[in-house]
This record gives sequence, structure tokens and C-alpha cells, in this order.
Amino acid sequence: MPHLSRRAALSLAVGAAASPLLPAIAVAAPPTLFPVWTVGTPGEMNWRVIAAATEDAARKLWLEWESLDDADEDDIPELDVRPTNPAVVEPQEYESEISLTCEQYESLGWDQICERCQCESDPSNYRVLPAMEGKSSFVVCHDCMRTEDWKHIDPDMYEEELAAERESQTAQAPKQAQPNE
Repeated sequence: MPHLSRRAALSLAVGAAASPLLPAIAVAAPPTLFPVWTVGTPGEMNWRVIAAATEDAARKLWLEWESLDDADEDDIPELDVRPTNPAVVEPQEYESEISLTCEQYESLGWDQICERCQCESDPSNYRVLPAMEGKSSFVVCHDCMRTEDWKHIDPDMYEEELAAERESQTAQAPKQAQPNE
């Protein structure tokens, strides 16, 4: 039977304990992150948020998704392509269109469609209501806001709206007849 000296045993133990500290031989390379671009036609509701390596790649992807990649040059609208703030939309691992949350659209200053009346509203005329009752966050224009909505986004405004409703109800309530004396 082979004999293992104390020195050899100690070397093996130290080597085994230190092995997790050594770098792995085959390490997967970190993915390349693609910058995010907003692409669309000025004045139109056809904007897309696209992760692509370059501005030109983002433009080509937009044309492809709009089914204009084979169109004549005269049929292609003038596109506006601009980088998107990485604080709002993080760089992505793959070239793709990105779905944004209502809050991200608001941060970008984009118009949105009101969930209730389906009208287009600019950021000064809508609010993003938080997720509630199993529904994700959604946009409501000021014309469609209900008193209850304010409770979730601006408690002070909610109290003002409640007070105005009470005052309105008091003013509309029929006055009780005073007994004749």
C-alpha cells in the first residue's frame, strides 16, 4: 500500500481548498449590450423603441417592422432616429423592438392613448395610474380622471376632489321645507 506523507496530504488539502479561488478555465464572454434608439416619423404615432448596434441598424429594423424594407426610396418616410436615455431604457442583449411601460413612455415625453376614451394625449394631459386590481399600470387623460383615481397618484388632489364633490352634493340637495309658524 502506498504511503502518503504528511507533507503530500497537506499539499492536497491546501490545493483542494484553494481551487474555488482560481479563475475558471472556460468562462462565458459577457453579452454585448446594444444601445437603444427611438425611431419614427415626426408627427406620427409610429414610433418604436429599438435595440440595435448602430443608428443605421435601428433604421433598417424599423423599416422591416413597418413592412417598408422593400419599398422604393420615394415611399419611405423621413425618419427621426435618436438615442434613448439609458437611465429610462437600459441597453439590451439582443437586437429587437422593446416594449415599454407607461412610466417609461412618460419619462421619454411621448404621447399615449387614454385607456378609457382611446384618445391620444400629450404628457401634460395624462397621468399614469399605478398597477391595481390585477391590472398593470395604465394611462388616463385628465378628462377621464375619476375622483378615486387621484387617491393613487395625488392624495392632496384626491382630498380636494372629495371636498368639491361634497360641496356640489350639498348645493344640489333639496332644501327641506321650514315649518310655517
